[in-house]
Parts: sequence; structure tokens; C-alpha cells
Amino acid sequence: MNDLYYKDEYVRERFSVRMMGKLLKGAMRHKGSFFGSILIEIALGVFELFPGILYSVIISALFPTSGTLADNYLLVTLLACGGLFVAWAGSLVFMHLENLIPVKYGTLFSTELRKEIMDHVMQLSFRYFDTHSTGKILVRVTNYVDDIAELFGTLFYSIVYAAGVSVVGLVWIICLDWRIGTAVLIAIVPLALLMYLLSVQIHRRSGIDHNKNANYTAFVAENIGGAEVVRAYNRAPLNCEIGAELFKEYKHAFMRTTHVREAFFPLTHGFTNAVVVLIVYGVALAVGLGGGTLALGTVVAIGTVLSEVTSAIGNICNNLTTVFTLTSNLERIYDTIETPIEIHDEEGAEELKECVGDVKFDDVTFSYIEGIPVLEHFSLEAKAGETVALVGATGSGKTTVVNLLSRFYDVQGGAVLLDGKNIKKYTLHSLREGVGAMMQDTYIFSGSVLDNIRFSRPGATDEECMAAAKAACCENFISRLPEGYQTMISEDYPLSGGERQLLSFARLLLADPKVIVLDEATSHVDTQTELEVQASLKALLAGRTSFVIAHRLSTIRDADKIVYLSHGKIMEQGSHEELLALNGEYAKLVMAL
Repeated sequence: MNDLYYKDEYVRERFSVRMMGKLLKGAMRHKGSFFGSILIEIALGVFELFPGILYSVIISALFPTSGTLADNYLLVTLLACGGLFVAWAGSLVFMHLENLIPVKYGTLFSTELRKEIMDHVMQLSFRYFDTHSTGKILVRVTNYVDDIAELFGTLFYSIVYAAGVSVVGLVWIICLDWRIGTAVLIAIVPLALLMYLLSVQIHRRSGIDHNKNANYTAFVAENIGGAEVVRAYNRAPLNCEIGAELFKEYKHAFMRTTHVREAFFPLTHGFTNAVVVLIVYGVALAVGLGGGTLALGTVVAIGTVLSEVTSAIGNICNNLTTVFTLTSNLERIYDTIETPIEIHDEEGAEELKECVGDVKFDDVTFSYIEGIPVLEHFSLEAKAGETVALVGATGSGKTTVVNLLSRFYDVQGGAVLLDGKNIKKYTLHSLREGVGAMMQDTYIFSGSVLDNIRFSRPGATDEECMAAAKAACCENFISRLPEGYQTMISEDYPLSGGERQLLSFARLLLADPKVIVLDEATSHVDTQTELEVQASLKALLAGRTSFVIAHRLSTIRDADKIVYLSHGKIMEQGSHEELLALNGEYAKLVMAL
């Protein structure tokens, strides 16, 4: 059982004012849409309140206090009806704009945020992917960003609308009667305290909820990707039990969050209605008993506007539960975006032009995990055009050597030199154009066969891709595919391991690098195909510096230099014949093949 499934995500920084400021800064990239959406919500709130304000005017002006209608009652009636029509028409127009502009802006904002996090993930070092589950990264890049779209698509502006209604309504109530207005303001103070206490609980529980969801998603993603291995070892029943346990943890965390979230609205809404009504009517009663008076129009207007205000405050409370939940999403999104990029272009980095191919590992020390060195004071030199074969037991550091040459990781000590210069002095793009790597684990991207070959050089023509495929001995199996080079393939397409490696080999041929890294490049191909590939390999490696990792004698015996590694140190090096003459570790390896 993998403990990583049960290990909750670590977030370096909790939600803060700085994080909210950064979010708003991103939102301000489109100031017109942002502030336009806010103005739409404020205008809509004013139009929604306008009828309640008109009622006080209508009642005060039209209802006679002495039994006689005012002389201008007809004019007042017409103006009041006109005002109600304007309020209705204005609400209709701004409701339409509310459904158009804010939603469009929310989609635009989430698109930019998704691009920002995706661009950053593509620049992160392999070390990040070594320590983070694919499923958990996927949740951050997709689900969490989609949720943030809701924040700027509906929630934020809904809160602005409700806040606008509340503020304008409270101001109008104070204008109508300062005593009742003051009472309402006093009632809001304990409400704010209650909202704060509940919001802290929602944010804390939502963080746990999201962690458990990420754990479950990561487990499901790995089981789908490794379905063949799961079935081959009859792990399905056991993995189902693990999945059920992970989902149980998620369900428990989700329900704990839900209990507080669902209690938020009734508690705050009920509290608002009960306290406000009691205080308002208490003040009204006190005014009456104290000999004061309240006009009928004032009473009706306060009742109408107060109803809108309490409803708006209730909506704020309801929407804030979702906002507090989304803050834990923001923590994880910005945790990824702000992860330092370890492998990057150094200041003043130069383009690698006209690469010669002289490679030197100068006293290199490297470890994946601190305190456990993989290479220690490692030195190796390859002249331009030489083929260096790296052999040794599993875990001896062979793949690490080629990873460092491609600068997938940076050394902790010493330096890797290319053409006499530290590879850190070259731009990453030009370095990886000059150093081509074909790793042991191949990957097929969704697209046609031609698209997969062209992956290494997007500007290549169809003819160039086909030539590379022919040189890599791919034509045989490609011709058997339903649509040949235009056949749509992916990771799930039933290609054999050997066919996948041949496609990867074609990619490398098309890239045409000066320094080549081959990590078990022919491990999955059959003997006959390997014999054919060997001829292509010789043509490809001619005049190029190459590092070849292989266990087949046919692949390594013709190398200019064979290096036997053990525990990150060079035990033997020389030609095939020289090492056989030593009768050491390499000789034992050859005898075992």
C-alpha cells in the first residue's frame, strides 16, 4: 500500500491578504469588465430597492391624513407609476447584463489562471513530479481552477449586489428614522461575529476535505493508468478496498464541512430576521410609548426595505460559505504557481550554437534525496563523436548520468561541461536541441502517427517525418495500421512496447541532435528488428557524441568507451576488448549475458 495515498497535501502558505491581493491583481487585468460588472450589480441593487423607496413617497403623498386627497394626487400617482415602470425596466436590463458580462469575465479569468498554472507546471523540474502524485497535480490544474471561475463568474458579483442592497437600504432606513436605522446596525454586530466564527470553521474543514478528495483522485488516476498491472497481480479486490477506505475518509471530511456549511445560512438568516425584527419593533414600540410618532409611509417603507436588506444579508451569508470553501482551493493553486522553478536559464545564458559534442563530467556529486548520494565525485569525459556505453547493475547511476547531461536535474557539486562550458551557461531550449534523449519509458501522445513523430520538431514536413520513420524501421508496422501515418493513436492504442520504442527512435532521428542519449532504446524490440535498427543506429551515431545505456551486448560492444558503474562510481572503463582482458566486473557481466 502506498502511504502517499493517505498523505495529505502540504500547503506552504495559508490563505492571506497577500494571496487575495494577488488574486485581485489578476482580476484587474481586464479592468473594464471587472469594474463594469461591479457597477452592474450596484445599479441592479438600486433598481431592486427603488420600489420600496417609492412606496413611502406614495403612501405619504396619496393617503390623506385629514380625509381629503391632495390637489396633486393625480400627478403624484402618474410619477409613482412611472417610477415603478423605470425600476422594473432597469432591473430587467441589468439582470440581462448580469447574466452576460460577469459570467463572460469569470470564464476569461479562469482561462488565464489555468494558462498561468499550466505554464508554470511545464517549467517545474522533475523533482516536483517525483514528489507529487499525478492525480493531485491534475486536481489543482483542472478542478480547483474551475471552482475559481465560479468565484468571479457569479459569487463575487452576487456578494457585491447583496452588499450594495444592504448598504443603500440601511442608509435609506437611517434617513427615514435614525432610531430604527441605529437599531438595525447594532443587530448586525453580533451577526458579523457569528459569520466570522463559522467562516473559520468552514475554511479549516474545507482544507481537510480537499486533501482527502485529492488523495482519492490520485489513487483512482494511478489505478486507471496501471490497470494492466493491477489485473495481472489480482490486485483489483485489494485496491477496491483501499479506494473504499480513501473515499470513506473523503466522505467523512466532506460531511464535516457540509454540517457547518449548511448550518451557516439558516443560523445567519434566522438570526438576522429574528434579531432585526425584535430590535426594530422594540424601537418602534419604545417610540410609540415615549409619545413619538411614526408616519404610515415610513413604517411601510422601512418594512419593505428591511425585508430586502435582510434577504440580501442572507444571500451574502449563503455565498460566503462557498467563498470560504474556495479559499482552500486558492491556497493549493498558488502553492503550485509559487513553487520555485529549480531548473531555469541562468542570468546571461547563451544559445548553444554549432555544438561540437565534447562532454565532460567534472567531479560531479548528485543525490535525489538529501544525504543519499547517487553520484559522488564522478568524472567522465567523452570526446566529440565518441560513443560511450554505460553499464552496471540497476541503481548504479546510469540513468542519472544522462539526466544530468540533459539538465533534467542540476548537480549539487562539480559541473557538467559541453564544449568546454558549464551546461548552465546555455539556455535550456538550445541545450535540449543540441542534446537529444530517448528514455526507456516511451510515451504516445494523442494524435496521428505523423504528429507523434513530429513532436520533436513541430516544423518538420510530412516527408521529413516519413524519412525518419523509415530510418527507424517503423514503416513495417505503420503500413499495417488502418490509416497508415494518419492513424490516430494515443497511450491507450494497442501498440507493442517495441513499436512504441521505434516511434520514439523516429522522433529522435527527426530532431537530429549533436549529442545523443539512448536509455535502453531497443530493450523492447525483437532480435530481428534490433538487427535492422542497429544499422540505423550506426548511421545516426556517426560523427555524434552518444551515451548509450543498454544490457544487450550487441548494443554496447562497438562503443568507443564502455564505463562500468557501481553505486555511482566508475569501477572500470575502456573498450570491449580491454575490459574483457581485465577479467573484472564487466567480464562477469558479459559472461552472464
